[in-house]
Amino acid sequence: MNSIKRILTTTALVIGMTCGLAMNAQAKLPADMEEYQARFEKDAKTPEGAVKLWMDALFLYQNPATRSLGSQMMMSIIDGFPDDFERNSAHRMFVERLKTEQQIFRSYCAGSAPENNYKADPDNCDLMITKSLESPYEEGVWTIYIQSSGSDSARQVKLIKRGDHWKVTNYANFYQKIRPAK
Repeated sequence: MNSIKRILTTTALVIGMTCGLAMNAQAKLPADMEEYQARFEKDAKTPEGAVKLWMDALFLYQNPATRSLGSQMMMSIIDGFPDDFERNSAHRMFVERLKTEQQIFRSYCAGSAPENNYKADPDNCDLMITKSLESPYEEGVWTIYIQSSGSDSARQVKLIKRGDHWKVTNYANFYQKIRPAK
């Protein structure tokens, strides 16, 4: 039984990494909701694609010039995300860290490191996915582990399938503090 589980986990990881590499060929962040919706229809059919769209939304939100677009995208890709998330106390720390500790989110991009001040180009962010697996306990639930260059262990993002598409549902440890830049 363990060997079957290991084979399935390895297969999911290989598929996830392959999808991740293919997704990043479309490097630029979406320029508007129309472009985002087109990508959502195509890319959110895989958990890895949905996570990449979520990260795109976070990067757009961090930039004051594209914050409105990032907000719209977050409300679309996060399952049950409230319209008033910026004023909602349940999301206060997440929003605060998005705005003031951008290095946390850049730390998930390949090539970022404490030594280079977590330098990353959001338009060319290859996520460092270490594991991608379906929940053995809940149907339609998937967990993706993404390595931060500022922490010792990968952090989880949970997704839920809604129709033919995946949406982010839990990312509670994703925005925890990381090692300071050097």
